[in-house]
Amino acid sequence: MHSEISVGVVGCGTLGERLAKQVAGTVDGQITAVTDVNEESAQALASQFGLPAEETYSDYTRMYSEADLDAVIITTPHCFHYEQIMDALELDLDILTEKPLVTDLDEAFEISEKADRSESMVMVGFQRRIQSVFKRARERYQTTPPEIRYIDATLTEHWLELKDGTWRTDLEYSGGGFFTDAVRHLIDAILWVTGLTPTKVDATMDFYREGIESSGVMTIHFDNGAKATITGFADARTIREEYYFCDEDGSLLIEGHGWDESERKTLKIVDGDTWDRTQPHLQQHSDPGKGEVFIECLQTGREPPASIENSVKMIELIQAARDSAMSGEIVHL
Repeated sequence: MHSEISVGVVGCGTLGERLAKQVAGTVDGQITAVTDVNEESAQALASQFGLPAEETYSDYTRMYSEADLDAVIITTPHCFHYEQIMDALELDLDILTEKPLVTDLDEAFEISEKADRSESMVMVGFQRRIQSVFKRARERYQTTPPEIRYIDATLTEHWLELKDGTWRTDLEYSGGGFFTDAVRHLIDAILWVTGLTPTKVDATMDFYREGIESSGVMTIHFDNGAKATITGFADARTIREEYYFCDEDGSLLIEGHGWDESERKTLKIVDGDTWDRTQPHLQQHSDPGKGEVFIECLQTGREPPASIENSVKMIELIQAARDSAMSGEIVHL
């Protein structure tokens, strides 16, 4: 016997629509209310789910207090996450929030403390953790893993072209630029795949405008002596996302080009000197979406793939990298 999970959507743009459709595509998830300060966006999303006018809001606090909800999806600009998450926790609503949880470390700690006192489950939208290629890579470093010696990762996008003039390049709303918004996915994937513990960070960055990083290189030092070099460039003509994990037995190489289904990632595994196992990306676009995984976690009681605790570490690393780039000094964690 399944019980329906009533979900409200906070932020009715592209991401809100995508996650709402994923939730609605499950057996148990139901979109029952939506809210956006842009009333046209709210009405457009509401119409897709046949919602009446009384379940379409321009103020999220009214939706929280008036709608009969079990959970909320939050896909608003970063600066609004803190209040929207804290208010949802106050009502013991379960939460799927787009990354980042927040951009301020003190706010992240406050959310963590409040979540510990609530009955809510909070899932943060780091999708690499639910994609098959990264799950397969992670298997190498479970149980009795080979020692990891070096990691290199790169992300290039035409991010500036797409985001210039939007809230993502406005420091007040975004809290940062390309590393804050996109490169954090690479950092999260590296930490999740390897299980390594960071100890310090040094970085150099170029800033498109004050506080909005557009390119850079950061090095994460781990407690086992390994290093990860992560490069981001936001003004490229092509989308490339690549990872190289070098360990005492061989290597892993994850290669990705573009976001379309025809441009899936591949995983190559080296044992010794031979690239003897090349695996296509194991159907990336057949993997469940974040909305589907959120509903599954609520129904099964399974821990979410990315939790508040994971996000706190991510916020600390991004903040350390920005501080290092601005000061020219290594930042210890």
